[in-house]
Formats: sequence, structure tokens, C-alpha cells
Amino acid sequence: MPDTAAPARRGRLFLLTAALLLLGALGLWGTTRLDWASTRVEVAGHGATGAVPIAASGAQLAPALIGLAALAVAAVAAAIAVSGVVRRVLGVIVALAGAYGVYTALAGWLRPPAATELPSLVGSAAAGATTAPGATVATTAAPLLGVLGGLL
Repeated sequence: MPDTAAPARRGRLFLLTAALLLLGALGLWGTTRLDWASTRVEVAGHGATGAVPIAASGAQLAPALIGLAALAVAAVAAAIAVSGVVRRVLGVIVALAGAYGVYTALAGWLRPPAATELPSLVGSAAAGATTAPGATVATTAAPLLGVLGGLL
């Protein structure tokens, strides 16, 4: 008598893996929408004068995470289309991409840009601004969402 429980178990495992990949992609993309670092800059003009706060998002500090999120979503579709050895190779590629996502998010959190670099990273009107005297860079825990996304 054939064992019908094994295919059902594989199907549930595949659905769980696909769900975790999609959650990981959401975490990687979500962290790029949040502010990672902020400081104060001195501006004159543009409707403001004096020390003005600026913040850099994850997309500005670690844009690779957006591509890794897209790769995770594409991997779900690719895993449906392929099987066997190709699916295992795809799994290795996704695991390496996840490890790179963890590294990128941790690096952005543990080594934020200097206060003098932040205005040029933010761009727009802040690009010509100078760092306010005594300004420091404040970081958030937002990159940890990218770490979680990379692990998933």
C-alpha cells in the first residue's frame, strides 16, 4: 500500500517554506522604508534656518535589501516551477542572499554613517547643508527587521 502521508507532508513543508520566504521578503522591504539614522544639519534657505533634523532610510543606506526582497519573492515563483536538483540550487542561492541581507542590515546598524556623511546620503535640499556643531548620529533598531527578514 503506498504511503500517501509523505506527499502531503512535502506539500505542507513547501507551503511553510514559501510563507517564510514571503515574510522574509516583507521584512527586507519593510526595513528599507523605515528611518535608520538621523542627525541635525545647519541650513539657510529652503524655508528653514538653523539646525534642522534629517533622517536616512534603509533604502538610502542599504539599497541592496530592496533587490534581495524581490529575489525572495521571485524564488517562491521559481520554486513552484522547478524541482529536484534545480530547486536545491535555488535554495542555496536564496540562503546566500539571506546571509548577505543579514550582513548588510547588521553593518548598517553597527556602523552608521558619520554625521558629516548623512546629508549627502539623504540628498535633496540637505545635500548642501553642513552638519550642525556637535551633531551626532542617532540610530534606530529598524535594521533588525532586515536581519529578521534575511534569516527568514
